[in-house]
Amino acid sequence: MSSAAIEEKEADLNICAKLKIMLESQGYQVVMTREDDSYLSKEERVAAVNASGADLLVSVHCNYSEDDSSQSGVHVNYANDDKKSKSLAENIDAALVKETGAKDQGSNSCDFSIVNDTDMPAVLVEAGYLSNESEGSELADDVYENSVAKGIAKGVLATLNR
Repeated sequence: MSSAAIEEKEADLNICAKLKIMLESQGYQVVMTREDDSYLSKEERVAAVNASGADLLVSVHCNYSEDDSSQSGVHVNYANDDKKSKSLAENIDAALVKETGAKDQGSNSCDFSIVNDTDMPAVLVEAGYLSNESEGSELADDVYENSVAKGIAKGVLATLNR
């Protein structure tokens, strides 16, 4: 098993910092649950998100496959039975694939508390597989992280500007 070129928390924070700048430049207020390596439990994250009054939630992560290092691609999870979350997920997935050229693993509903226990449309973006040597290297690259953030931003903007 090869070690990833970057730790997930670092890639996530890098992408989110870029995403924040992109959305703020379009006039949107962005609330981050964390901007450093601090730890928040699932329950604390849900409580913080619900207290924020945000219009939508985008949780950014990187995937990892213990069993198959050839797994690759982006994937967007959305809250169960929520049409607005599904639309947000589809918009982000399409824009993310277009911006990065990554394999499209699509979007589907999930049972993650961060998207199902929050009070607004919510998605969890899997920006790629750190267990895939090539994709892991890309996720450690500033230009690629920028493409990921741009794809997410375009998907968010497509949803908010309807």
